[in-house]
Amino acid sequence: MPRFASRTNGALKRERGKRRKSYGDYYSQWSKQLYASHELQSDADQYTRCHLCQEPYPVGDYHCMVCHTSYEKSERDAYERCRLRCADKPAIVRFSDHSAAFRAVKALIFDVECAIPLEAVRSDEAEADRPAWSEKLKFTDSAKALGGMILDLERKQDKDWLKPDFDFRSWRDRMPSCDTPLKLFQQLLQLDKNIHYHPPVKQPRKQSPPRSWQTQARALDRLDLLARASFALWSCPLLPPFPCWKSERPIPCFKLPSLPSLPARYSHTSE
Repeated sequence: MPRFASRTNGALKRERGKRRKSYGDYYSQWSKQLYASHELQSDADQYTRCHLCQEPYPVGDYHCMVCHTSYEKSERDAYERCRLRCADKPAIVRFSDHSAAFRAVKALIFDVECAIPLEAVRSDEAEADRPAWSEKLKFTDSAKALGGMILDLERKQDKDWLKPDFDFRSWRDRMPSCDTPLKLFQQLLQLDKNIHYHPPVKQPRKQSPPRSWQTQARALDRLDLLARASFALWSCPLLPPFPCWKSERPIPCFKLPSLPSLPARYSHTSE
């Protein structure tokens, strides 16, 4: 009996030690692997985040917890009116139903989008499209919809700001099968690793080194050998006479000063 009781107590202690991961655990573990999080680390104390919709906004600004609209410091009156207007409204999305990993992935998508420079966005994408994209991401409540937001983020990216070895077509093909937060994070991580967060340095074209005198000498030797072989084939007596040799029209040929003139029997003029 005591032995059985001790084993049961040990199992209970192990179960208590295994606690479920929280939102902070997922975000802290996954953000360490993203380049975007390192780019935003210097401005981390200047921004805060809504714990429901995961949208970041500057410290000191206002954020409605019902409609999730952000207001600047100078828009305090508008924020107060919005808060009174939304007091009796039901929540648009039940954010409490989202798992901790799901909310962490959504926050990391916001981080990647904030870290991308404006120069890296395609020229046909208007700056006014960003609020619409952010508004859609805030109220995303399924893994499929979250994968679509990652795809939209990649399509807005200028291909010159992506690494040349990034196969974005196969990356897009894998997105429909991502139905868990972990798979979505892996796709986001692969996209993050292939984004240039700073202007990419264009590699200069490789120029062929100048020819040395040994290389030039070998090239001249090859030309001399080719010329001698052509003259030997031309002066071979076993070749049948061509009809054009008996014509009065001379055959155009290149004169090589280092080669002797042709024999008299191969003259182009008829006697």
